[in-house]
Amino acid sequence: MKFEILRCGMVAAALAMAGCATATNGVQGPAGKNVYDVKYAPLPGNYAMMLKNAPDEWNFNFRPYGASSEWLWSDSNVRRDAAADGKLSDRRITAIRVSCDEQGFNVLMYGCEPSLSEYLSKTNDYPYQSIEYFVAPGDADEPGVQQRFMCFYGNGENREYENREPDRQFRLAKPVVSETALENSVIVKISYDWANFWNRLPLFTDRTDNFWRLSLIRWVEGGLTWGGTVHQNSQAGYIRWPTFTPAERTAILKTTLEKGWREFRKYTHTNPISIGLVTANWLPCTELRRKLDPRSFVNMNEDPDFRPTLERMILECQALAPEIARMDKMTREEQDAFYAKASEMLFNFPWALQEAYGEYQKNRLFER
Repeated sequence: MKFEILRCGMVAAALAMAGCATATNGVQGPAGKNVYDVKYAPLPGNYAMMLKNAPDEWNFNFRPYGASSEWLWSDSNVRRDAAADGKLSDRRITAIRVSCDEQGFNVLMYGCEPSLSEYLSKTNDYPYQSIEYFVAPGDADEPGVQQRFMCFYGNGENREYENREPDRQFRLAKPVVSETALENSVIVKISYDWANFWNRLPLFTDRTDNFWRLSLIRWVEGGLTWGGTVHQNSQAGYIRWPTFTPAERTAILKTTLEKGWREFRKYTHTNPISIGLVTANWLPCTELRRKLDPRSFVNMNEDPDFRPTLERMILECQALAPEIARMDKMTREEQDAFYAKASEMLFNFPWALQEAYGEYQKNRLFER
């Protein structure tokens, strides 16, 4: 069952006529763009009720899809209705909220759907939310390589465009998307892990306007958008990161490195059935496979001549663990220097290993 895309623009027009008052967290930045000021705070367990409990933390500056950036509008009455008595049931109101903590950042989309409370008794057709979105680090000073065009069709179906394999400088954003149905609305939560932006964290600058780009489109009423059309970086909205405190910076850096450590350990654990992984029992594993297939050849994890290099690289990464544990004792300069070194070693361990083996093979082929 898909969310029905309605072509009328009555709701958008009605809201636009209500006035262009700017939301508390909805200032219009350069060129009329949306700007959302992100706060560092854990996402409450009852986040689905936050529109009513904390309406000032939401941004309602959605505009009709395809409209120019000058057409931004905001309905201040929506906030008052949400705080007063929830008079939102007859309008397809759309809003977003963004927050972050040491684990990553969360984008919430509130979508009012008047037919939601009646779908069981009358339509029997659950109105799943259909949205498109992307996030990209930085403004024009950063490339858009991190952005992933995504489309969420509800019921757990999340699709991405422009497939691309990860490499040393690129990670799939890998958001985790879920939805919570209320009486007449749906809250969609898009959770991003800092580990997927490990080399582009918004921590290594003292700029006041520390922007990332965010675009989100709700496909209803012909399309309502926060940031232009989904494939246009120049029309994306801005999320502005806070000035992180020393404790907040340390928490993000340390937590992200701990995730990098676990990612590195995936390549060095002792699971003998994980083909291609480095194993402590590499020689018996080799003998077993050769019994099954005499034509098997030695790969980089099993090559005895490469083994010293492999073991050295593993030990160098393992030596990072005590330093990760004591990051809260480091100065900011020491933290930044250590993070730059350790994150590259841990998150890019498989690429470094392949490069080392390639150099080893080249030496054997051309220097003998």
